[in-house]
Amino acid sequence: RRTVPPSEAFSYRSLCIHVSVTLLAFSRRPKSFQAKMQSPLLVLWILASFFCLQAALAQDTDIKWLQSSNPLDIPLEIHVSIVGKANIRAEDLQILLASHLPTYRVSDIESHQMSQVQFALTYQVDQTNQDKALDYERQLAAAIQQSERSASDGLVYVNTDPLVAFFGRMHVETTRSAKREDQFYSVFIVAPDHGRLGLAAKGERDRGYVYSTGHGRRAGSGIWIGPGRWIVVDLSAAPVEYGSAEGQSAFTSSSLPYYDPLHPDLQTTLAPAETQLAVLITNAVKNVFASDVKFHLIRDESRIIVPIILLRNHDMFDPFKEPGHEYSIDVDLIKQEISPMLLPSQRLDIVTASHSLHEHKPISMAVFKALKTVSNFVKGENGLYSVVKSTHVDSSILEYEFKRAGDVLFSGLLKDKAESKANYGGPRPGGPRIIPVYVVSLVGIQDGLTLEGSALYRASENVVIALQTNDTQVNVPYFYKHRPLTANGVRINRHIIAGLVQSLGAVSDPTTHFSVVHQAVRTDFSFAFGYHPFGHFSASEQVSKIFADAVIRNHIISRVDFTVNTLRGVLSDVNTFAKDYMYNPLGESVKYVGEAKEVESGLSSWTDQLFAKAPSKSKLKETLARLKEETKKMASQIQIVSHLLAEHEFDKAYEISKGFKQACLNLKEYVRSQLAAVEMDLVCCYLDVDSEGRPTSSWVSTALVLGGFASLVLVVVWILLPRLDSIQDWIQKLKEKTAEGKARSNTSIL
Repeated sequence: RRTVPPSEAFSYRSLCIHVSVTLLAFSRRPKSFQAKMQSPLLVLWILASFFCLQAALAQDTDIKWLQSSNPLDIPLEIHVSIVGKANIRAEDLQILLASHLPTYRVSDIESHQMSQVQFALTYQVDQTNQDKALDYERQLAAAIQQSERSASDGLVYVNTDPLVAFFGRMHVETTRSAKREDQFYSVFIVAPDHGRLGLAAKGERDRGYVYSTGHGRRAGSGIWIGPGRWIVVDLSAAPVEYGSAEGQSAFTSSSLPYYDPLHPDLQTTLAPAETQLAVLITNAVKNVFASDVKFHLIRDESRIIVPIILLRNHDMFDPFKEPGHEYSIDVDLIKQEISPMLLPSQRLDIVTASHSLHEHKPISMAVFKALKTVSNFVKGENGLYSVVKSTHVDSSILEYEFKRAGDVLFSGLLKDKAESKANYGGPRPGGPRIIPVYVVSLVGIQDGLTLEGSALYRASENVVIALQTNDTQVNVPYFYKHRPLTANGVRINRHIIAGLVQSLGAVSDPTTHFSVVHQAVRTDFSFAFGYHPFGHFSASEQVSKIFADAVIRNHIISRVDFTVNTLRGVLSDVNTFAKDYMYNPLGESVKYVGEAKEVESGLSSWTDQLFAKAPSKSKLKETLARLKEETKKMASQIQIVSHLLAEHEFDKAYEISKGFKQACLNLKEYVRSQLAAVEMDLVCCYLDVDSEGRPTSSWVSTALVLGGFASLVLVVVWILLPRLDSIQDWIQKLKEKTAEGKARSNTSIL
């Protein structure tokens, strides 16, 4: 079977179908056919019924959007506040933002597929009054006085905790709209005066300051993500460089138009300050505010169980039994940070267990199997190459082996034995969702031990794996300023929290996003610092509200994406059926009036008349009505969800979207079964007629071919008759030339 386009002038298959049905309508019906179909017009009525459905679907606004390839638009507001004398033109910045990134389409990082959802962005850029700038300078000066200057690089690493309250108030006060503070996101561009901050203006840029979050780590930046729904960009902070040491990406001193204390203007050699800030803010949209989905996630369990299972090969310390230490696992802290990530009406339970690798040989074998050693050639200072070997833990092998050993690891943790087997079995109706966290604590293997990719945790939809060592200076392939960056392999709470946030809500790292241009995941370290537990640069165990919004939003986006794709597949099936069976084989365009609207169709007018005589009480008519009603209902609900997401009414949007998956799956199965039944009815009709010796489509085809040949002969004769005399003259001349040729041949022979 092939698809017949509406513009095709002649279709052999469609012609056979229409002629066969016409012959059935005007000939004596066999008894077997009468037993199966009440009227020969029922076949035509079936075709016309589906045409009416297609016409009605095409005229509905919501369904018309479903039939297109356009994604669902979700409005999102970004407020930009300029605090201080930054010499930035707010109007120019707003125009640049609106033209550079008016929309952003969400992608699935794991599958590299673009979703059916995009954010329609609106920007509001304002310049705050001088009082706000002076107020911030006073608070920042106090925070600088409370912080110590680093002896190694001369920078003041300012603790951000005292500044959170100021930006929290700014987030509420600077908006011009009537929206609540949780209905938009803010970017604060500050440029405090160095003189009022107590920093002597001698031009020594290394005596500046940066912002640091976490446990007193000597790393920071002028850009940081706040615990609320906002980001801070300080143009007066010291320009620092950091990023990947393996050629992926880096944040440099030219990434921002920094403010020079000796010169009041913003210094930039690449582009105007507004241009650079516009690029930074649009990157914040892609990486933070409207981040991509890490993986496709459709879960709706009402209970979340997180078993934290410690697997260690030593007795040096016990993270569960020795609280308050650097190596301790703080269950209360984990529950405090994860609870805001739960969906509405969900409940979180955390249970713990500890196993010694020496006591469980299968588990010990799994860990040993996951240890992999790689070697690289490194050129030394003397110009000679040497072999450098490094060992890492393959988390994919660990996940596979832990799945097999699940009964042993979960023994005694869960009351219901069936629940212990549900952690890898996917969603269970009415059952809890179990996300096991395996903390592998290894000592004495090798210094600098990490997971693959120099990571200390790995998260998927089903499991979180975190690695703990006794090494506080783990070398990772990143740099900060002019020195290599090291990670703390002892602290484990931050990695557990980061893994659970990603597993619960498919939240992506704020340093990554999917690039449509490159068709690959790209890194951007502009937002590596702040109140989030992701990556090696951040040292915070607190999770910003931005990522709490992303958790529930990702669940809703995954449902909408699945529903739109499924409904478009259903409508495509209906359109395919219409193209195969209902277009006029002669390519005529007729008018059909349905639903009080006139639509174009290839369906012939005599079929329309037969449809008007179709039986009014029929199960198929109810079927078509249900298809239209349910499709329109789901399309309308998707639009409602879009409006609720725009208002950040995540709880209401989630409740509406909960039934999307099952409803569209039921509709898909229903439509396909009905289309298959209609096709079977048509096939049965032909088979019954053939068995009774009635005219068949093959006989009709032969008659059509012979008739066409006879018509061709008549046309040729009709064209040649007026030219009969000239043809006779031409034949006579041809005979004379032939005779002359023979005479010449005889003469030459003689």
